[in-house]
Amino acid sequence: MKPRTKSLFASSFRVVISATQGVASVAVFLAVASPSADAALTWNSAGPNDNWSTAQPNWLPGNVVWAQNESAVFDGTSGTPESINVTTPNTFDNITFDVSGFSIGSGGAGSFLLANDLASTITVTNLADSASIAETIANNAGGPS
Repeated sequence: MKPRTKSLFASSFRVVISATQGVASVAVFLAVASPSADAALTWNSAGPNDNWSTAQPNWLPGNVVWAQNESAVFDGTSGTPESINVTTPNTFDNITFDVSGFSIGSGGAGSFLLANDLASTITVTNLADSASIAETIANNAGGPS
């Protein structure tokens, strides 16, 4: 199946991504494809808490803190999918959901920046899976996405 995508159209906005069976809201683009081949950090559901931040070691390999401009993978291999609070501003290359059930939302002062602007992607790998994001997303250059 050929991935379907839609581009982000505003430089900063509140967005809710809801992807089920390869369908996403108009506010973001979503590709149904293979996981990204670039280096990535994988969410550790067994980590110390449910906060996506630059201070909490909730990422694998090796229980590390979030490193800006990385790709994030949510695959459920380290535990069950969960709700994740975004508590600091975070810049990501790509986000990939390999299983259903992850929900990413604002748990405080969090927000997202697209590291690659129009080249950044949010992917739900399997057609039958779903994931959600309720968070502010802006492009890294501050201009239109």
